[in-house]
Amino acid sequence: MRHTRRQFAAGAAMAGAALMLGRRRAAAAGPETVKVGTINATSDAGIFLAQEFGYAAKEGLDITFQTITSAPAIVAAVATNQMDVGGISVSPGLFTAVEQHINLRIVGDKQSFSPGFGSTKLLVRKAAAKGSEKETIESLRGKTVAINSRGAITFYFMAKLLQKYGLALTDVNLTELSYSNIAVALSNGTIEAGSLIEPFVTKSLQSGDTQLIGGDLLEFVPGGRISVTPLVYSEGFRGKKATADAFMRAYMRGVRAYNDAFVKGVRKDEVIAIIAKQTHVPERIVRDGFLPGLDPNQNLNVEALNAVEKFYADQGRIRNVIDASKIVDMSFAQAAVAALGPYA
Repeated sequence: MRHTRRQFAAGAAMAGAALMLGRRRAAAAGPETVKVGTINATSDAGIFLAQEFGYAAKEGLDITFQTITSAPAIVAAVATNQMDVGGISVSPGLFTAVEQHINLRIVGDKQSFSPGFGSTKLLVRKAAAKGSEKETIESLRGKTVAINSRGAITFYFMAKLLQKYGLALTDVNLTELSYSNIAVALSNGTIEAGSLIEPFVTKSLQSGDTQLIGGDLLEFVPGGRISVTPLVYSEGFRGKKATADAFMRAYMRGVRAYNDAFVKGVRKDEVIAIIAKQTHVPERIVRDGFLPGLDPNQNLNVEALNAVEKFYADQGRIRNVIDASKIVDMSFAQAAVAALGPYA
């Protein structure tokens, strides 16, 4: 036991020394630009806080935000090293890109479902709601139900919820709409149910037109936790190890500030104000809405990633299934935890 503790202490001391050396070199050379893709959503909070709270600057970095809303565009930008860091949804495109030898890698978590956190919800028109969830889902047979894409994890969750109550995807009229159009369609009765993310969830519920169905979607996830939007590094950025390590430390501190705010109440008003400013959403929506999970130690549940990949394969969205562990590189997160210590 003593030997193990001495080894840990020595490792921590070495990590701390490397961290200080990296900061001195960065300060001497001037800030290095890191190009990060965002969708300007609450799930980008770790990146926003890393910049706003000065964590990136302390690491000798200057984050340049690039707004990209299309998943294929993010994959293309990371694959061609036009973007250093991005969040890519757990989609068929993510697995296919790696299967086609595009050397992006998952390095952490940019949005996850975990106990108490999850900003993707399934809603039904209040006029269509029945006495129980089971009756409500069964009443959707033959009705129009919307998701944003069959290439998104909302497709997986909708299928699992229908399956729970004996319905298949073919038992409903499944249509693809943008989130904003799903919200409108729920309001005017064009569809009976749909999948939304924040801020559309809270706005829709506050309108009085809808109510939640599906309860806790984590019941459909092996291990009870999944990164629905993993953090990815481009091949070129992973090759710049010192910079890639520095970004992960800054990002991890931003993510921890987010968890401090919403779990412990530390600087909560300040964090809400920053998120509202960056996402152009009223502070009350951020405060009252359903929050995405951001893992403070950047852990990943590979078993859950494999389960979603298998679903896509069963739906004919993926040709060849690969082991998700082959597209994950946890070395940067592990180095950051060694430098900063594990988050309690």
